[in-house]
Amino acid sequence: MAHRDRKDGLADLDAAAEWMRKAAGCGLAWAHKELFDILWMMGTPDSLAEMASRAFARAEAGDAEMMGLLGRAFKEGKGVDQSLESAESWLKKSADGKCLWAKDEYFDLLWEIGTPESLAKMAEFGKSEYKNNPSMMARMGRAYCRGRGVEKDIPKAVQLLRSSLEKGPRWAKAEYIDALIQVGTAESKRDAFDYTRSILEEDRGDAYARIACMYRDGIGTRKSLRQACDNFRKAAEKRFPASRA
Repeated sequence: MAHRDRKDGLADLDAAAEWMRKAAGCGLAWAHKELFDILWMMGTPDSLAEMASRAFARAEAGDAEMMGLLGRAFKEGKGVDQSLESAESWLKKSADGKCLWAKDEYFDLLWEIGTPESLAKMAEFGKSEYKNNPSMMARMGRAYCRGRGVEKDIPKAVQLLRSSLEKGPRWAKAEYIDALIQVGTAESKRDAFDYTRSILEEDRGDAYARIACMYRDGIGTRKSLRQACDNFRKAAEKRFPASRA
């Protein structure tokens, strides 16, 4: 991996690919994924064709992670004709094969497709997977918060998002704040403000933008245009647009 990850930024992907081919040929299972990633990064017609060919061979032999990578390739149209239907199929196989990251990508793909059928499958899958899975808890919390694939249920959203905060995806914190505000009580708004203030030390653009809106609108705190402007400026410095808060 040294050729791929050179600190001077001048990666020699051809050399990295050649070494990974040798490693994969020696039976090192992890080398197949590394080679897939390198060939993806190279991005030439020949490298992408090799990537797809190797991925098909490994996936059809039962490699759950390679099934997920093949699903990702179909989603992006890398080395294969773009097909969300094929992406969904391969990601589902990977998820069923206990590939954890594929579970998230399968859920996210169904969310992105957005048809009633895909959202129903998304919700069914999420309900079956979220226990003891902080990443899926966050995704189902977001779904309940927005009424996407499930009936909107803000208290349920708050519960799931709160449970995901420690080990779930980074974006769950912002979703949790939004859900607390949607509860609509004075107490929940104060909780939203207090929690947002507690994560400002993480230097997050989304947190600066949200607390700026709270100061501007008096949500969970007294209005303060000075504090609002100061935090909108910090959000802008993080290239986080206020329109996303």
